[in-house]
Amino acid sequence: MLDAAVQEFGRRNPLLAKQLSDAIGKLSEMHHHTTRLADCRNNWLKKVLNSDHEYHEMLDFIVRWSEKAKSLVRANVIWNSSVHLQEQIRMHQVGGRQTKIIRK
Repeated sequence: MLDAAVQEFGRRNPLLAKQLSDAIGKLSEMHHHTTRLADCRNNWLKKVLNSDHEYHEMLDFIVRWSEKAKSLVRANVIWNSSVHLQEQIRMHQVGGRQTKIIRK
């Protein structure tokens, strides 16, 4: 529709047709450049939003682990050495065997 109007204008005003054509060419170039720039900025914003989403996921993960660590500290967990734990297991097993012997 615009092309038809420009051609009609060119037929009616041949002296101004060249100026109009040049102006339309510059406008088309600016439109193309603006479109590319908008696409680049849109892609950049998508990357920023994706990074923001990843950041919040990591933050949530860290907060959850921090809360777990705080609950462990508050629970006064006693950490035993593996040797001590193995000894407790043996004592429990011996106690279980003695209970079986007494029941027989």
